[in-house]
Amino acid sequence: MEVVQEIKCKSWDEFKSLISEYTENNDYIFRGHADCSPDPPNGWKDQRWKLQSLYERWFERKLALHPPGMLRDGENFSSEDNLQPRLVRFRKCLIPHYPQAANWNPFNLWAFGRHHGLITRLLDWTWCPLTAAFFAFEAFAKVRLPGIEIGDYQCYESYNLEECLFGCVSVWALCLSNLPSFDEFHIHNSTPPEPGATRQRAQRGLFTELSSTKVYDLEAFMRQKVVSDHLVRFILSGTRADIVLNDLKAHNKSYSTLFPDPEGWTRDSNLHNGTWGNTW
Repeated sequence: MEVVQEIKCKSWDEFKSLISEYTENNDYIFRGHADCSPDPPNGWKDQRWKLQSLYERWFERKLALHPPGMLRDGENFSSEDNLQPRLVRFRKCLIPHYPQAANWNPFNLWAFGRHHGLITRLLDWTWCPLTAAFFAFEAFAKVRLPGIEIGDYQCYESYNLEECLFGCVSVWALCLSNLPSFDEFHIHNSTPPEPGATRQRAQRGLFTELSSTKVYDLEAFMRQKVVSDHLVRFILSGTRADIVLNDLKAHNKSYSTLFPDPEGWTRDSNLHNGTWGNTW
């Protein structure tokens, strides 16, 4: 039985060394996860995030609260009832600012919206493992030490970073080579027209889309189809995430390069003295 390969990296440098062989032939795409989440009022909790789109997470929570027998007649995961109204509203909001969006097809709208927080079935991936690592460590640091990205040391100056930033992050790799095709699973490597593709191009991004009505995350789907050996999960310590993020910045992976728009430039400008964890 195929299983997901898990590789526990002893250090950030070991990860960079190991990952190089996964980028040689463009056979792999990558996604980063912070394996923790906010848990008010306790601060945070360990959480192994599933390979789920925002819509899959939303729908799985809905199923937990409302079992299938309690859903509206005909409502299921593949139903467009929950998604189509969002797309209509998004296009209406977009056109005054991007008139060309009136002619975009639905995927272009979904892709552009996804990069700005729209709930979709699209799951973000990148051809670049360092980009995936940035998103994993950035999310981890912000959950474990809120304010770290703006040097909010007044709240945390008495903390020791190594003690605070314990826990793990994951960088997932999906091998596309010899991956069978499935009706419920699609890979979208196209980009919307400019300016809708700015972030996607900067991140070397692409999307997967799962439309299964039986499982609601990609790992479970691939186990069901007996192709989970196409997945690799690199597990890294979150300790000194600030050092990793500063190293990634030296490799041109930062807010301003991955979000080349006012939001990204603002986030980068808010970093205290331009670096992560500088105040410690």
